[in-house]
Amino acid sequence: RNACKEIYGYTFQFALDQGQRCLPVEMCLEFWKLLLRNHFALLDQWLAFVEQRCKNAISKDTWLMLYDLATQVKPDLSDYDLNGAWPVLIDEFVESVKTSAAGSAA
Repeated sequence: RNACKEIYGYTFQFALDQGQRCLPVEMCLEFWKLLLRNHFALLDQWLAFVEQRCKNAISKDTWLMLYDLATQVKPDLSDYDLNGAWPVLIDEFVESVKTSAAGSAA
């Protein structure tokens, strides 16, 4: 799993154009499909969320923290810490998933 995290982190740096600090959303979406397909139970929801909410670019912090969300937090997000140091986009995603789950359970 550590090797997967290293490859995931390296991919962001490798894909950056010189002088850039963020990756285009479209590129990130394709990389996530390749790299996280078997590691992230909520991948399809994440991809749809990002396509709706994020128009420009993904920061390195969001990129790296998504791997932690995918591999360290339960698929039902029950152990997600809203007070943790998560990027805003990930916090908003978790809130969206939890709201959607609560709505469908009602």
